Amino acid sequence: MRFSFAIIGGGLTGVSMIFQLVKRIRQKARSGQLDPSKINIQMFEKQAVFGPGFPHSENNALPCHLINMCAQDMGIISANPGDFQNWADSHRESIYNHYRAFFNESDLRQDCCDYYPRPVMGEYLKSRFGEAIEKARQLGLGLELYSRCEVTNLSEENSRVRLTFKNFNTGKRFSIHSDRALIATGHWLDHEERDHFFPSPWPPKTLVEGIPTGESVAIIGTSLSAFDATLALTAEGEFYRDAKGVLTYVPASNPRNICLYSRRGRLPRIRGKTGDYKNRFLTLENVEKLTVENSGTLSLETIFHLLESDLEAAYGHRIEWTKILNPTASPIQLLKADIKDAKQGDGHNGALLRQTVLHRTLPFVRKLYTSLSAADRKRFDKKYATLFFSHASAIPLINGEKLLALMKSGTVDVVKLGDPYRFIKDASRGDYEFVYRTEQGMKKRRRHKYVIDARGQKKSYETNPSELAQNLLRSGTIQIEELPYLNHPESHDHMTEDPDGGIRIYRTGGMWIDPDTHHVVRKGIDGKKSISERIYAVGAMTRGQIIDASMAHASAVSTDKIAESLTGFLEKTQSR
Repeated sequence: MRFSFAIIGGGLTGVSMIFQLVKRIRQKARSGQLDPSKINIQMFEKQAVFGPGFPHSENNALPCHLINMCAQDMGIISANPGDFQNWADSHRESIYNHYRAFFNESDLRQDCCDYYPRPVMGEYLKSRFGEAIEKARQLGLGLELYSRCEVTNLSEENSRVRLTFKNFNTGKRFSIHSDRALIATGHWLDHEERDHFFPSPWPPKTLVEGIPTGESVAIIGTSLSAFDATLALTAEGEFYRDAKGVLTYVPASNPRNICLYSRRGRLPRIRGKTGDYKNRFLTLENVEKLTVENSGTLSLETIFHLLESDLEAAYGHRIEWTKILNPTASPIQLLKADIKDAKQGDGHNGALLRQTVLHRTLPFVRKLYTSLSAADRKRFDKKYATLFFSHASAIPLINGEKLLALMKSGTVDVVKLGDPYRFIKDASRGDYEFVYRTEQGMKKRRRHKYVIDARGQKKSYETNPSELAQNLLRSGTIQIEELPYLNHPESHDHMTEDPDGGIRIYRTGGMWIDPDTHHVVRKGIDGKKSISERIYAVGAMTRGQIIDASMAHASAVSTDKIAESLTGFLEKTQSR
């Protein structure tokens, strides 16, 4: 009887899973430790093509939308983060020829980093998926590939997993069984437009087709998704470099007028050059040592102290945190300064030291996060998560230059709303109004006919509108992670709502998993936790626990752990 493994989702995480699983099976088959003919892989994907998933499909990303991470960090193979870079190097000529109308070759390279349009990543994923399938067939692995099919339910029955799915081509529903299953469904979005209100900036073609030129558009959010929406809505114009090399934007004859709103008005940070400074304090070794010394947990204060020590060692002076956490300059002034820092750096050989220090933490940021106490994880999520990622995973310089050019042309404005503010739908006028106060205390009102919510992926899996997510939550097959913590006068958790002290629960919003194995975790009526042996989850739905869950290489690390576990289990099973 064949052992079956189901992969629900054929995007980046699903491709990483099948590629690395086939690779490990192949290694064990060569040494006679596994018989591939007794193994079956089932894979489901809503789109017609396996590989790109939603974010890297040419149907959902325009040529102007760049991947915001270095190509050398985007590989889907755990042991080889540079795999995407290597693939792109071998296809460099065709890539540049295809996108020459949108970018100069120099725009896509910054120091030692290459940045590519998202559809290029889609082509890479299609390529690696094709290789995995070819190798699987050569090995004699069983393969069942279900494209244009959506899994709508998942349950554990009689030591197996039952999957229900619908076929988009026929409209019919089917059920099959597997021995184990991975939920790798990626991000979720609300696609329903309501009265000129777009609940998501994706796909961008919906915005371009649904918002006429010449209209006034509000974009809620000032992060990466907001910038991508801005690029889509200004694509009719033209970017060019003047005689001094400064990027300039010339709007189309009847441009849309765009205003980006957020509480703090913070724009994405710009990627600079990573220097040769090696962290001396905020290191994996120190984190592991301090975690053991503190009975398995770390405080934010401890991590901040380590970070501050490294920044002071790198810069040679104390850090003014007020300027970092609460900058007083206008958004355009901050953007100009950020671009200057990215170009010139603030350290040896043009390195940007603050990003260098933070970039060194990415390989163990998952360990840092899971080591925090529940109260400190809550504090970090509320106050510091966005700030951390804006510095550690900044956008390419060309994108920063484009945003500045758009602002200087008068096409794009950025507003800091502060707190509180009001967002009102005026049904009588058929538009929307933002009411807020400036930093000088003046009351302001701004109206827009169209609004786009570009605040990015909501953290809680409970907001996922898909039939699968709602069925999984309703049945208790998956649960949202809950962390108990003690509130007391000495606690630094000033956000608790319990004035008398006592046990509080922090619901992180993420699908509850064991972060070491990615097995789904559940709590029974008796309050005891149990770990599912048959269901795994990797990706955005676990972000409440896995802080880097949305990063490509983080998915590769997670799926390789599952591949290693599965092949080890199969080796023992087949040897009986």
